[in-house]
Amino acid sequence: MRRALPREIEVEIFEKECNEKLTKEEKDFLLKYYFQSSNCEGNPVYFLRNILK
Repeated sequence: MRRALPREIEVEIFEKECNEKLTKEEKDFLLKYYFQSSNCEGNPVYFLRNILK
């Protein structure tokens, strides 16, 4: 499963897709695997956590 998940997703894409296509429960589940931060260019992104729960 880990290889199927992208390491980094732009905030705009992540939030747009989650809000349009996922239920609240699905979005909460996905957020167990990602956290919001900034990449090395300073752009806001969601990063895949190192240890999947």
